[in-house]
Amino acid sequence: PMCGSGTLLIEAALILGDSAPGLGRKYFGMTSWKSHDVRLWDNLVSEAIEREEEARNNPWPELHGCDGDPKAVRSAARNVEQAGLEDRITVFRKELYALRPPARRGFLVVNPPYGERLSEKETVKYLYRCLGERLKEYFNSWEVGLLPPTLIWRIWPGFAGKNNTSSTMDRYRADYLGELWKENSVA
Repeated sequence: PMCGSGTLLIEAALILGDSAPGLGRKYFGMTSWKSHDVRLWDNLVSEAIEREEEARNNPWPELHGCDGDPKAVRSAARNVEQAGLEDRITVFRKELYALRPPARRGFLVVNPPYGERLSEKETVKYLYRCLGERLKEYFNSWEVGLLPPTLIWRIWPGFAGKNNTSSTMDRYRADYLGELWKENSVA
């Protein structure tokens, strides 16, 4: 849910596809260095292309993204197409309240709005409460990754999961919740 422009979906597909960063670029500044080893570089690029082709032939999990905003869905679909991943990623419009898992188990990553896009705190509270209810009711056997602002922990006191890990990104916090506990309280 809340796939926005599709960045997380595309990044996930590039990781699954073992795509080397910048593989499609035509020019790298270091190729002009006097000590640049052209043969070594060409071998590394060839190896990266082989790895990507091999990974494309491996089985992939389903990658789905959805958003309630039709503009976000169009943007995500356009970005997925530009990345050449329309055969790997499905993007569709779905409101958060209608969110249901497509399978019994899976991995869900959510990058909810931080409040800059939603002007009122009450709207953010409602959104996070609805997200928590969806996760608790329908995704309790899924692994969940959240990229919320630290505000979420004031809105959801007691919201936790198994195997939590956190990292701080600037003023935001990334949390891996593992499987959500059924006993979690959602404010």
